[in-house]
Amino acid sequence: MKTALAPHVSYLVQRIGVSLLLFFALATIFGAGCKRTPPQIPSANENQPPATQEANNKQDQDQQMQEVEVGDPATLAILLLTQESQVTVARGDESTDAVHQMELYAGDEVSVIKGEAQLLYPEVGMSVLPEGTRITIIPGEDAENGGFSSQILLEAGKIWTRLEHVLGTDEDFSVEASNVVATVRGTAFGVSFVNGEIDIKVAGNQVAVSTREALKNLKETAQKAVLVASGNALKIDPANLKPGENPRPKLLAKLRKVSQTEKKDLYYRFGTRRLNITDLKKPEQTFKWSAPIGLKDKVKERLTPEQIEKLKAIQDKQIRLRPELLEDEARLRNILQDSVRFQTPLRQVILEEMTTDETPSATGPSN
Repeated sequence: MKTALAPHVSYLVQRIGVSLLLFFALATIFGAGCKRTPPQIPSANENQPPATQEANNKQDQDQQMQEVEVGDPATLAILLLTQESQVTVARGDESTDAVHQMELYAGDEVSVIKGEAQLLYPEVGMSVLPEGTRITIIPGEDAENGGFSSQILLEAGKIWTRLEHVLGTDEDFSVEASNVVATVRGTAFGVSFVNGEIDIKVAGNQVAVSTREALKNLKETAQKAVLVASGNALKIDPANLKPGENPRPKLLAKLRKVSQTEKKDLYYRFGTRRLNITDLKKPEQTFKWSAPIGLKDKVKERLTPEQIEKLKAIQDKQIRLRPELLEDEARLRNILQDSVRFQTPLRQVILEEMTTDETPSATGPSN
């Protein structure tokens, strides 16, 4: 029996072995298939021609660079409040009560309702804004060069300015009232815009006076501007300056000496009083209002296309970051507002001193 069954048993063992080998082979094949990496789907750029891919990559790089280059708005002045003053600041369509040591940006409008306010230009000088004054501050044409460059648009009241720092060729400062512009490099002067008339008084050095239209052509500035020297003044109704004509003859006819009575004015005395260099230091703590900068038409028409484009980018950034800026705003308001009670108005300081370190000259009109 054993001898007869042996071939059959051997045959069955072989068949079972072959079946097991086939089973393990199939399991290995299908198992490996389950772990196979899924096919890669080409990106949109990979399906595009090389030239299109390169253009898209360059556009992405340019966008990233623009986002990096958009910085904070340039601080054109720092607003200082004095005891019992009431001042408002408008930016775009928003308005707020002014805060002591508030940073002012392009297009900010300052209205002095009560008392006196000051504009500090760190390391350069200061302007005083008496009660009833309304101004808009705008970057000057040389603002992109990194130096001091500001324009003051006087819409009502008066402003007295003294610059201790002589401005370089890439710096400028001007006050404009109803298209009449007073430009300086380093001086002390006042501009008032009351009852439709513009009155410019110079307490130190000289001021170039012309119209905004005439100043657009730099080659003709010398022929269309009048230099007003220290101790002299110029008062004119801007309605008498017709568009397209040379304003110089009419401006020259309005030159006069500053009277002795006018020299006793407290703000004229401010112009003759040297500022303490420590008073021109930038405060350690300033207030940054979270409202995005405003670009009204009166601002845009006084800026270059490059300036407008840059300010719009900054405006977009401020809108995105405003929620973060709001967190510190209330806290800083309380801290800085409390320090106003220590800020004596300049008119009161000058009234107490009633002395100057230089004698104003009155040598007559300068041609």
